[in-house]
Amino acid sequence: MTASADGLVVHSVTKSFAAGPPVLDGVSLHVPPGATAALLGPSGCGKTTLLRLLSGLDRPDSGIIEVGGRILTSPTVFVPPEERRIGMVFQDWALFPHLDVARNVGFGLPRPERRESPRIDAALAMVGLDGLGHRMPDTLSGGQQQRVALARALAPEPSVLLLDEPFSNLDASLRHQIRTDVHRLLVSLGVTTVFVTHDQGEAFVLGDQVVVLHDGRVAQAGPPDQVYRRPADRWVAEFVGHANFVPGTATGTAATTSLGPVELLDPCEGPVEVLVRPEHLRLALDGAGGPGHGTVELVEFVGHSTSYLVRLGEVTVRVRDAALPRFERDDAVDLALDPVPTVAFPV
Repeated sequence: MTASADGLVVHSVTKSFAAGPPVLDGVSLHVPPGATAALLGPSGCGKTTLLRLLSGLDRPDSGIIEVGGRILTSPTVFVPPEERRIGMVFQDWALFPHLDVARNVGFGLPRPERRESPRIDAALAMVGLDGLGHRMPDTLSGGQQQRVALARALAPEPSVLLLDEPFSNLDASLRHQIRTDVHRLLVSLGVTTVFVTHDQGEAFVLGDQVVVLHDGRVAQAGPPDQVYRRPADRWVAEFVGHANFVPGTATGTAATTSLGPVELLDPCEGPVEVLVRPEHLRLALDGAGGPGHGTVELVEFVGHSTSYLVRLGEVTVRVRDAALPRFERDDAVDLALDPVPTVAFPV
């Protein structure tokens, strides 16, 4: 089985329901051929609505959607879902309980191939379910059902694959394993993919680019490391990971803070809040010479790392340490900041 790699372009798409406020308001994005884009945002920001517009299940009020240079939606064009060559995996997987696995997978194929086809066999083998075509969906585990839904979307050899929170119905350990398997599969296929998630970690792991939606608009789009390191505004900074905001005074590309001088990625002047990620802070017992003096309020050990909440004057900061717990509640500590350039937001 092969997959074509057509680029996806969305230009100024808007959508409202029942004369209400826009669910999507001028959304534009570009997904290069073979790339994976993660639509990341809180509930109600328009992620799933955008996916439905891409698939043709809904029509936008305005804007243009094209795949591989072919216009699928515009003010004068609307290509129906079955003619778009776009596969979709729904959040609840939407398997047909009365059809066996093979017929579920073959549902989107031409009628002569729906019961038996090399493409069904190839799709099942691709997701690690070869030999299970005779089984009924309710005899499969949650992870296997998710793979059936993925195989069904891939069987017609789509040019674009859409995934709507595909791992949300799986328990934590299975979700990580399936996510890795799907990631490996998407990379090997090279199919252009758009998936919806509200999980920042998931978006960063799977997405070649991350598109952050907020109130129906694109708040920021770019490679995961860029969105994390250089968020467009304070809201994005908080949404894509734990963020500390330390008061300071900026002059050009430097800021003075209670943690010492900080290099800024972008020039700024006057009072600011400096973004400090938890992994860039270091703790030592009070008196070791760190510029910031604080008190440990909470210790959260999660196995692979320890997180501390530290009261630093009027500010509480989170510190992440890739080690076993070394400090206890109420310990007096010094804080030092790694020399990592960051961003600041005027106040």
